[in-house]
Amino acid sequence: MLKSELIHLITPFSKAEMRKAEQFLKSPYHNANRTALALFKYIRRFYPELNSFKLDRKHVYPHLYPREAFNEKRLRNQMWKLKKLLEQFLLHEQLQREDHIQNQLLVKACFRKLNYEEFAALIQRCVSDLEKPGFRDSEFYQKQLWFYEELYYHPDRSMYQTDQYSVLAIIQDLERYYALSKLRFETDQEVRKAVIEETTSSTFELQMLLEAFRQIQPENALIGLYLQLYNFRQAPLSAGEFSAAIDQLTRHFGLMGEKEKAYLVSAFINTGVYYHNKGEKQFTALVARLYKIAEEQEVISYREKIQASTFLNAVLLCSAAGELVWAKDFIKKYGSCLAPHDRNYTINLALGYWYFLNSRQLPDQKQEMLRQAHEHLSLIPYSGLVIDLRLRSLQLRVYYELELIRGNVSVFLNFAEAFEKWLMRDPRLAQERNKAYLNFVRLSKQLVKFTEQEASSAEQLDHFIAKVNKKKPIILKDWIIEKAEELK
Repeated sequence: MLKSELIHLITPFSKAEMRKAEQFLKSPYHNANRTALALFKYIRRFYPELNSFKLDRKHVYPHLYPREAFNEKRLRNQMWKLKKLLEQFLLHEQLQREDHIQNQLLVKACFRKLNYEEFAALIQRCVSDLEKPGFRDSEFYQKQLWFYEELYYHPDRSMYQTDQYSVLAIIQDLERYYALSKLRFETDQEVRKAVIEETTSSTFELQMLLEAFRQIQPENALIGLYLQLYNFRQAPLSAGEFSAAIDQLTRHFGLMGEKEKAYLVSAFINTGVYYHNKGEKQFTALVARLYKIAEEQEVISYREKIQASTFLNAVLLCSAAGELVWAKDFIKKYGSCLAPHDRNYTINLALGYWYFLNSRQLPDQKQEMLRQAHEHLSLIPYSGLVIDLRLRSLQLRVYYELELIRGNVSVFLNFAEAFEKWLMRDPRLAQERNKAYLNFVRLSKQLVKFTEQEASSAEQLDHFIAKVNKKKPIILKDWIIEKAEELK
């Protein structure tokens, strides 16, 4: 029973949800199965851990059916029934928070119970509820379209009762939903191309949709933000332009729903990270600013969950921008929001970044900070594309800093060789990103050769630095140049 779907469903319940679930199960309207209630009350005795040996099936059964021989099938049947009841409870709780879905269900329930005029009044009331927040994202047009379609197909409506304006309004809602959704997903695809090789060609009919955008623009300022995001990946972007776009984004938060706000902030962050990875260090502080904005707007996690890539970018970029206290607090605050299978290696990688970057701020503690970084990184197995890129590039820098202090140059070179071979083997990387990492590794190996020489002339190092500055694409260019300058 400990590994059953029922226990997995109950484990993440909050204390308030456990209390409400019991009230739900006690209600005769929702549940007539007293055995299911007894099973839940028994399980609740071991909440929140739910790992007691007393939750084994043979311990549970006598509590439900005293003085009866153990019957596996009978117990499994009650477990299944309780699971279905708890799913109904979760559905009931979620529905209380979803006004729009309540309205949709009400419209469905009244579709054949109200005449056309009464039904039209109900639809108008529901649409008015949609308009209260004041923003016009793709979901708004999708929801409004649904309500007007229901009205259009009401059985009491004659073929000519709906005027031409109403039909055109339905068509406009459809076009606007399509236009905004298309622009959102095309923007997302452009961001993905910076990381993973995409072979799918774009089907973004920009010219065809411009007319729809022009119609929406007067009532929807989000169009400008979407077009900016799309164009950011089509032409070079300056830090000044990006900062101005962030200002525009924050001014329009009042026009956005939670999902739209979360998407736009995330897309802005991904754009900033792209330029940061290209060596544009002016973008580092701007991305750190965006992460702080995301936390303030409560969109850095979704339903108390956070993606590993978001978690790592927040720690890395904010630490690199000098926000080390914020980054350490972030690890503590959001570590539990990571998916269980991602949690350990993501937190260890984040702490590896934090200690490595902190070693640059505290020179007198440098060796200890690097040792801590190495310790956390050594706990992480190679397992995924983005994680491996970050892990290996950070390990290479830690090996350089730490092993050179110890005089073990060969440890660094062996690791760099393995990293280079992995980059050349993996076909999933976007071509530009692959070249950027390869150039970083190869130039790092050349940098080490200077450390093996008894004396490197300033002229040789200046020539090397000029070579690094000309090399494109490349990641972590500033780190290579900084290390070269230290050898002068």
